[in-house]
Amino acid sequence: METRSIFGDIRLDKEYTRLVTSMASSGSAVINRACDTASARKAAYRFVNNDNVTVQKITQDLERQMVDNVEC
Repeated sequence: METRSIFGDIRLDKEYTRLVTSMASSGSAVINRACDTASARKAAYRFVNNDNVTVQKITQDLERQMVDNVEC
């Protein structure tokens, strides 16, 4: 199975996965509540402030994930 990069940078993709996982497990979309450590919060804020991270790219990825889930 081919893995495609959402943001064009594997490091951003990994941080995106970490952040979404933290938000899902904490039940909060607030970075300060979802991230347990100061370093995790710092990484999350750097991620959302990165010029390569856009709402459009996140939306496209979530749509792709929903389609994949329906097809399964």
